Amino acid sequence: MKKFNQIVKYLLLVLAVGLTVTSCKEEEETTTINFHVDITNLRDETVYFFIEEDGTTQSIQSEKVFTWDLTKETQTGYVTVGVKLASGKILDWEEVRNGEIYSVVVNKDNSDTNVSDEIETWKLIVELTNYSSNSVYLYIDGEQKKIIGSEQKLSYSPTITNQTKALVEIKNAEGVILSSKTVKKGESFVETINDPVFTINKIVLTKWDTDNIFDTPDPWIKVSINDIAVGRTNYLSDVNDGSLCTFSNLSIKIDQIYNTIAFDLYDYDTGYSSGSVYISGLYSTKFDTYWKKNSFTMKTANMELIIYGTWE
Repeated sequence: MKKFNQIVKYLLLVLAVGLTVTSCKEEEETTTINFHVDITNLRDETVYFFIEEDGTTQSIQSEKVFTWDLTKETQTGYVTVGVKLASGKILDWEEVRNGEIYSVVVNKDNSDTNVSDEIETWKLIVELTNYSSNSVYLYIDGEQKKIIGSEQKLSYSPTITNQTKALVEIKNAEGVILSSKTVKKGESFVETINDPVFTINKIVLTKWDTDNIFDTPDPWIKVSINDIAVGRTNYLSDVNDGSLCTFSNLSIKIDQIYNTIAFDLYDYDTGYSSGSVYISGLYSTKFDTYWKKNSFTMKTANMELIIYGTWE
């Protein structure tokens, strides 16, 4: 009987606790809050406003302003709202209460901060003169802004928003960077673009053959732009046919890299009526592809050169 009474008391205790918990839950109050959302998206992609408590989301496209008056039920007196990317990365969040405003500016991904409270702007001054043979392209923070033709000048003042600096780049049609500078607020970008100039200081002849069985060749190389000679090497006396030949201490300027650049190999011999006989040659109509390379190989089936030099 004693054991039975203990069991009854235990069941009554469990029931009492359950009623107490239920009573507490029923006493939790749900309140209604009203708040305002104001989001400006300066980022170069769509962002998403979200409410954490109920999973609400709203997309905001690039360069758009989003406003929304909301009413939500809450047991905590606030709701958690914010802005995130399509990847799920949260850029900002805040606990908003009744009567408050969630106002945020989403900045570009290269700005100092992901978000800010207001919009601040400044003018970036760009002065660009293009004396090169081809059109060049102006990029600001990775985005193409202008095309500047040959012999043209550009004056341009884009507005920079919510960032203290901007990356300015000048590229050619192949995307090669001709000039680059990070411009801070209050500074300017002033640049003149000329055709790159390459100065050859050494040529190594690694493959060639005179097919001459009568004497030991004396090779030398002539460099031309559009069939006009702009420089030559000295000849190397009595070298073995096809052996590696190095022509050093050169100073041959290639200042028209968008034209045909030719390298012609000759065998020097006073016995020839011209003083030399042509052995082989190679040429390039895309010499600009070697831009910024201090050494590169040019070759054909019969001839191969390694060119060394500097760009300016």
